[in-house]
Amino acid sequence: MNAAQRVLTQVMLVVLFPVGLAVFLYFHHYTGQTTQAGVLIQPPFHLTALKHPRAPWQILSVSLKGCDSTCALELKQIKQLLNVHQTEPHRLAATLWVTPQHRSSWNTAVHQLKLRATLRVTPAQSMRSFLSKLSHGAQSKTFAIIDPKGYIPLYYPQKDWPIALNKDLSKLMKQSQMG
Repeated sequence: MNAAQRVLTQVMLVVLFPVGLAVFLYFHHYTGQTTQAGVLIQPPFHLTALKHPRAPWQILSVSLKGCDSTCALELKQIKQLLNVHQTEPHRLAATLWVTPQHRSSWNTAVHQLKLRATLRVTPAQSMRSFLSKLSHGAQSKTFAIIDPKGYIPLYYPQKDWPIALNKDLSKLMKQSQMG
C-alpha cells in the first residue's frame, strides 16, 4: 500500500467511522421515548375554565379529598416549586381544584401556609370524569401542568411528583415561546 492509499484510507475512516457509529447507536440504543418525567396525555386535555388570568403556566393539584396532613405536605411542596421559579412569578401560578364539600379545609391550609394559590371549586362528578380519563386511572388525587393555552399535556400520579414536575416545568418554560 503506497502513501496515497494510506492517506485515503485514513480520511475515509475519519469520515465514515463517526457516521457508522452514529447509525449503529441510533438503531441499537435509541429507545424512541421522550425525556418527560410525567405521564404524557395524548391528546392533551383543554380546560379553559382553569386558565389563570395572570400567569400563563400553572401547577394544578386535583383532589377529591379534604386537606389533611398529607395535603399540608403537598402544599408545602407546591410552595417550594413556586419559590424555585420565583425569578419569574408572573409566569407561574398554582391552582387547587377541589370539591365544594372540602373547600374550607383547603382554604384554611392555603392561608396557614401563605401559599399563592387559586382555589377552583368544581362538583366531584366533573373531577371524577377528568381523573377517569387519565391513563393510570388516578382515583382521588393527581398533579398536572397547565400550559399558557389551557392544555394539560402532562400529569404526575407518582409519589416523587415534585421532582418530576419541576424538571418538566423548567424545560417547558425555558423552551416555550408562549408566556
